Amino acid sequence: MEPPSCLATSGGSCLKSSFEAGTIYPDCSQNATLYEGLRQIDEELAAKVRSRGCGRCGAPLDKAEWQRKPRGYDIPDKAAVRMGLCCRRCRCRTLPPSALFLGRKVYLGAVVLISIVVRQRHVGGSSAAELKRLFGVSRETLRRWLSFFRRELPASPPWKVLRGRLSAAVRDDTLPDSFLAELERTRDPGIPAVTACLRLLATAALQAS
Repeated sequence: MEPPSCLATSGGSCLKSSFEAGTIYPDCSQNATLYEGLRQIDEELAAKVRSRGCGRCGAPLDKAEWQRKPRGYDIPDKAAVRMGLCCRRCRCRTLPPSALFLGRKVYLGAVVLISIVVRQRHVGGSSAAELKRLFGVSRETLRRWLSFFRRELPASPPWKVLRGRLSAAVRDDTLPDSFLAELERTRDPGIPAVTACLRLLATAALQAS
């Protein structure tokens, strides 16, 4: 599925009309620019963790990346890499936070976020059948993702770090829609807002570690 050319930019009437029609998030989920940006964020986060040294013995950390086969979008193999670190002395492994991957989920983090937001907003392309066609995701998986945002995320240390910086409009019982809506007030909807959302979650995880 080729995204509209207007999604390559952060503004413009085409982007606005796409958002108003409720199609921008399914469209941007199929845009390579989104995943390239998230990959760069992962590299930045890994560099920050590496600069700290080993949390156990203080020795330098070396790269220990591994290949993943994420679902939801066919990103290049060279980009589908989970950043990891290994202590040069005690061999203790460290896993930096990730904006590209959401925990151990096999789907890309952006796909998880976008799928639930479009369901919550009841926009075009948000039916379970349409999301299955687009991402190959089942109804049961969608229910698990919603449970993650409603129950697991609000109770997590990273969210507790982030929660105090957000307005009262961001409610735990309306995640992730209210969180993304908060970011849309200061950023263009689509790729900029999704990227900011996943960056903040990953950065909060680093601060909580």
